[in-house]
Amino acid sequence: MTRSRHGRPSAADVSADVIPGPRPRPVIGNALDIGLKGAVEAAIKLARQYGPIYRLVLPGGAHRYIVSGSDLVEEVCDERRFDKLVTGGLAAMPGS
Repeated sequence: MTRSRHGRPSAADVSADVIPGPRPRPVIGNALDIGLKGAVEAAIKLARQYGPIYRLVLPGGAHRYIVSGSDLVEEVCDERRFDKLVTGGLAAMPGS
């Protein structure tokens, strides 16, 4: 297992099965954990509770993985190590 600069396991070594997150509710997933207002504050609170990488379940069951902290964000943005799927509005932007 490799370690990031801060001694944590690197993002590439974390299995999706062990990523923590709040317990999703049937049908609505973690919608109530984020809410419509104060989403940034809710994300910060969840990062403090579950750590720098956590999982959310969207209404309908899709999983999203949230990464916080500049060191981990920098690591997952390394295009040499991680593939990215750019779709929707981002795919239409110049330079994408």
